[in-house]
Amino acid sequence: SHYHMNVRQHIEPESLVDALAAEENRVKQGWGWDWHYQRVGKYAEQLQRFYKYYDRSQILVLFQVDLQQRPGETMRSIFEHLEVSPDFKPDFSSRAMVGHTPRWRQLRKIIREDNLVKSLAQQIVPSPVRKALVDWSESKNRQPIPPMPRVLRERLRIQFAEDSKQLEDLLGRQLPW
Repeated sequence: SHYHMNVRQHIEPESLVDALAAEENRVKQGWGWDWHYQRVGKYAEQLQRFYKYYDRSQILVLFQVDLQQRPGETMRSIFEHLEVSPDFKPDFSSRAMVGHTPRWRQLRKIIREDNLVKSLAQQIVPSPVRKALVDWSESKNRQPIPPMPRVLRERLRIQFAEDSKQLEDLLGRQLPW
């Protein structure tokens, strides 16, 4: 999901496989944590750091699937944890920041990066019309995030097996993935 967020924000030019393969070099070159997809995926390691400094009762760990499958119950548990009124009823009728990926990266590149087409459009087409065209083009260029290739999923499952086991032990809960 972190990778796809970076793609959506137009800051990750590589495919998932290539970005994962490039991670070690990126780290060595001083790229920020935002491109450390595998390193930031070690949740047990991260959670242990929090538990070192904070009482476990101060930390509430939830999974996205909790919010997706039981939004009302999950929000109530958040409100109770924060000791605010659990009576507030959020509107769950729409979703913000739904993950997507571009159908055509080249179209996204033409829309987002400086180039002759964009330069000409800026000179000829009024700004409100350009913005509407960009918004429309980007909406048509979106597609749902495809499933991770089975071979890559298995490789990552093996790579993260120990951290996943530690996370289950820390939380006393089976992981939803």
